Amino acid sequence: METLNIDPTPSKTKELPPGVKKMKDLIEKGKRGELRLSFPVLQINITNKCNLNCVWCWYREDETFSEGHLSLEDFNRFLDVNLTEDANKYDVVNLTSGGEIFMNRKIYEIMSNVKEKAPGKLIWIATNATFTPINEKNKKCYQMVDIMNISIDGATKETFEYIRTPAKFEKVIKNISDLVEVCKETSIELAMTVSQINVREVNELIELAAELKVPSVWVGPAVITNKNLLEKLGGQNIHEMPHEEIDQIFATAKKTAEEKNVRFNHTDLEILKEKDAPKGKYCNCLYPWKTGPFAYDTYIIPCCLMVQEKDMRDKLKARYDFGDPKEKSAMDIYNSEAYWQFREDLLNGDADDFCGKCIYYRFSEDVELDKDLRVEKGSID
Repeated sequence: METLNIDPTPSKTKELPPGVKKMKDLIEKGKRGELRLSFPVLQINITNKCNLNCVWCWYREDETFSEGHLSLEDFNRFLDVNLTEDANKYDVVNLTSGGEIFMNRKIYEIMSNVKEKAPGKLIWIATNATFTPINEKNKKCYQMVDIMNISIDGATKETFEYIRTPAKFEKVIKNISDLVEVCKETSIELAMTVSQINVREVNELIELAAELKVPSVWVGPAVITNKNLLEKLGGQNIHEMPHEEIDQIFATAKKTAEEKNVRFNHTDLEILKEKDAPKGKYCNCLYPWKTGPFAYDTYIIPCCLMVQEKDMRDKLKARYDFGDPKEKSAMDIYNSEAYWQFREDLLNGDADDFCGKCIYYRFSEDVELDKDLRVEKGSID
């Protein structure tokens, strides 16, 4: 009879990479309520309506998402829920929305209520600058804004009007010039979302900002995750370009910014140039660790770059059920068991349905936790 050689020593479980192990430990602490994170910016989506039809906007690709405006009553409920106990945890109230915020005709009352109920908090908006600041009511709204990103995805008439139809380049430039005069206490920045359609105009945008006396420019990639847009525009993603050309474009723009005394902020070039996700098992995206949830009327998404077709939103809600943002504070949602579970699933690469083809959904053998996380309770050490 043959004797089997069996090692009586139990097999060792493969050790997790140190960064992954640390994050998984923190996730377990969070689920048990021993760790609470906070975030600096309270984000409230006040409208899904827009007066433009930009080529890569997913809102226009999914009619079920354009459900209108957040009512003043619901906005006040949302504000009250979040400011009752958590007011001191926020630095900024961000009204940047899926649509153009000036489409919400209650924008003046909304901004006034933020100033009244959250004194000392900064108001941050993004706008397409198609609404003139000379109009007296618009002027009062603009002047309540502390941080303003102006979306302008082309530095030439041809490119701008191709991307941001039916806006007129000359009118928007005139409005931006007026905004600089009207909003002298506001931090204004021109923002360009880039693809292969417009990335070669980054340097011209720096020159345009200097001409308009706008002190800052921000450039980031068009993150196209909507399935219809991927079919139409997927080949225009910037990370499909030769790396050398991307380097040259940004080096030239950086030099011009220094010469023109314009601040030039942009996404990490290594991400912009990434064609294939790094090989590995673990997702290194930290968005849901550093950025608060996005509230859309009756539901929550952990990241504004996620796939947002209605069927995916329904699937997200069924899987995690973060709660109603008008009944539960964003800070409590951010630290809920469901939100910690989403962080765990994201880390493990189990968020394909929701993160789609996002360039930040990248994988490596280990991950590194940001040391600047805001901790409300417990410790990340």
